[in-house]
Amino acid sequence: MARNSEFSSYTFIKNDLVQLEWNTKNPNRDPNGQVYTQQECLDHPEIGIQLGKQRPEFVVKIKENKFWVIEAKGKHKELDKAFDEAIDYAIQINKSDSINAFIVSGVAGNDIDGYLIKSAIVNRKGVPILITYNDNSITGLLSPEQAKYLVDNSTHRLNELITDENQKTQLKILLDESEQLCKIFISIKLTSQENKKKK
Repeated sequence: MARNSEFSSYTFIKNDLVQLEWNTKNPNRDPNGQVYTQQECLDHPEIGIQLGKQRPEFVVKIKENKFWVIEAKGKHKELDKAFDEAIDYAIQINKSDSINAFIVSGVAGNDIDGYLIKSAIVNRKGVPILITYNDNSITGLLSPEQAKYLVDNSTHRLNELITDENQKTQLKILLDESEQLCKIFISIKLTSQENKKKK
């Protein structure tokens, strides 16, 4: 049986962040950079203190003191595990008085099966509230504008976000990914039903 490594999701996540117009350079090396990959975040003095030797897949700098933690796994069934680990990292970071991991995402999948994404805001106690658009949980990664909107308004809802043409395009990407996710679930359900009939 083929193994699914979480490493295959790193390229997917980084490419998606680029498409959403994040600057994926290391903030420690580029003043305009916004994305730490794995242990790079430990060079941030406050994140390093809070995480010790732990290192999430990605930490995205939304503002100087606000961050987004992304954790990845290689199989769809590990989505909740990736999500829970992202929350655990956020709880550790949020022990700081000067910085805050406000957003978390779990990403699970691979290039063959596709990717599932679960995102939430997290309060200081570590309680997650799923991020929604029109009362539906989002299934894609966030653009810088969307992440800043959530932070600035201390909300989990993107409904109120005033969109320009660029943001409309990004929301279309989220909706397209939702449609793709539905197709994956339907395919899995149909395959499962066919296997039951054969037995």
